[in-house]
Amino acid sequence: MDIQQTYQDFFTQYGQPSEEANKELRIWLRRPDTLDKIEDVTKSDEYAAEYIKKLEEYMAILKIYRQELCKQYNQLATAATAPGIRLERERRYYVKKCLRHFNSPAPQS
Repeated sequence: MDIQQTYQDFFTQYGQPSEEANKELRIWLRRPDTLDKIEDVTKSDEYAAEYIKKLEEYMAILKIYRQELCKQYNQLATAATAPGIRLERERRYYVKKCLRHFNSPAPQS
């Protein structure tokens, strides 16, 4: 499977793109000295191999995620900022006036 497609699927919930991912991997294994049948040992080995494969897939996805974070950081750090004004209007029910707040971001140097 393509790792980039897996990365896209990582941020998908119910078949739709999502802004966040919340993944859990529960690992349930028994101690080797408690296994008394060859079938149990081989089955536990198969489970361990599957868990390792899934963890390696998550590691590859998280490496891509860190690269995307780096790109986003660089974009935000080098973006040109223009001063602006944001107008917030607050209506009060029992007061016959509207309050206006003007917030102007401080220029960054």
